[in-house]
Amino acid sequence: MNWKPTATHAPRQRRWYKFRIQVGIDEYTRECLAPYVDRQINALNVFDVRSEVRLKPA
Repeated sequence: MNWKPTATHAPRQRRWYKFRIQVGIDEYTRECLAPYVDRQINALNVFDVRSEVRLKPA
């Protein structure tokens, strides 16, 4: 009996995608200032998140 799998990969509902997390934390209060989650984080994303943290009022 020749057995062959019907699908070589999991259905779309069961796929697990990798994701990256960047978190900006205040050193004094240890408060999370800027959580950022994406499948890919490049240098421009890092600069955007850091600039947003700097623009927030204290």
